[in-house]
Amino acid sequence: MPVLNSLDSTVFTGEVDPAGWFQGYFGFTYVNITTGLTWVPTSESSPNWKLLNPVLATVATSGNYTDLNSLPSLSTVATTGKYSDLKSIPVFSTVASSGNYSDLNGIPSLSSVATSGSYTDLLNKPSIPNAQVNTDWNATTGITAINNKPSLSTVATSGNYGDLNGKPVYATVASSGSYSDLLNKPSIPAAQINSDWNATTGLAVINNKPTLSSVATSGNYGDLIGKPSIPLATKCVVGTTIYNNTFRIYKNATVSAGLATFYLTDDGTSTGNALFTNVFTDSIQLIVNDPLASYQFGWAFSNSNKTLTVTANKLTTANILTGLLGQAQANTAIVKLIIEGN
Repeated sequence: MPVLNSLDSTVFTGEVDPAGWFQGYFGFTYVNITTGLTWVPTSESSPNWKLLNPVLATVATSGNYTDLNSLPSLSTVATTGKYSDLKSIPVFSTVASSGNYSDLNGIPSLSSVATSGSYTDLLNKPSIPNAQVNTDWNATTGITAINNKPSLSTVATSGNYGDLNGKPVYATVASSGSYSDLLNKPSIPAAQINSDWNATTGLAVINNKPTLSSVATSGNYGDLIGKPSIPLATKCVVGTTIYNNTFRIYKNATVSAGLATFYLTDDGTSTGNALFTNVFTDSIQLIVNDPLASYQFGWAFSNSNKTLTVTANKLTTANILTGLLGQAQANTAIVKLIIEGN
């Protein structure tokens, strides 16, 4: 299809696809001679198909109404704008232009109250009772009377106990409040008094009072019965040192396996409390009541001076050949201990 370059008027041949699209080359403006559409390609390497601009009618550039094709036939009012140029103008009633109520057709017939607004112009007014007044208890007729009023007894208004009917009969004490007016009063014993240790008769006597010994009231040690024998305070001289308030212990122990063990404690066991703070070893005496034999002893303290262990041997007949005395364990012998301390 021949085309015209709008810049240099050179005629080129291009092709148009079935939809009316035109293919051209970059750098040229094309005009489709058949359709009058123009197009400028946007790419050199890949020309695009593009819909060309349409050929415009005269009115497109003149803007004149008369250049329009197929102009409509308008009525006169379209150009004058006058109401009177309208066709089939409606016929209005007088009230449309006067605005007067009296120019209305079919005006309803209204009662007087419609325009007066007065209660007295109403028809069929209701019967209104007289204004309400206070009720009167004493009234017997009229609007102030109370219908079906109950009949009250005198006490209802007097509030007087004496006006009550059927009053109960109370005992004298109800009004006197006096104990002496009570009936069936209990027998109340005489007032309680303090007990008296020395009383022998009356309420002050203490029944089953125990007989106390003299010491109970004197508090005197001398009044005690069965008092223990307490030794006098003693002194003990050890070397050149004098110890006051010393005492002596006497104990017995049976020899077993050559040993006699003494516990110098308050309970006679190895775990008891020690009787002595100071033990005077020079006062130790060990004796076996056996006039027919002689004994040899050795001793040692342990357990914080609470335990004294004694070795006891019995001397035997002399050896004829050596002339020496023999000895053996003094088993079963009873050893007596005398010891002092404080």
